Amino acid sequence: MKWADKEATSAVRANADTPGDARTAVEFGAEGIGLCRTEHMFFGPRRIDAVREMILAETPDQRARALDKIIPIQREDFVGFCARWRASGHDPAARSATTRVPA
Repeated sequence: MKWADKEATSAVRANADTPGDARTAVEFGAEGIGLCRTEHMFFGPRRIDAVREMILAETPDQRARALDKIIPIQREDFVGFCARWRASGHDPAARSATTRVPA
């Protein structure tokens, strides 16, 4: 890839929905995250329950309690993304990422 980097006129970014995906992207030389689909962060068996709780909430208080579980998970994942870039010797602030947050 180093010889290609000298001639490149565009950047290669990878889709990454988890810190593990970001690690793989770094290992393959991605220059950023092309798309992080935040809804995919919750596909794990322990995580999906909090999302289901939020979707099925019948009151604002129930929804708020579910979000109290979801927000730390997302925060941890985004910190993990930055840690993967740092561990590979790259400055996360110099990497681009597009994040989709469903409404």
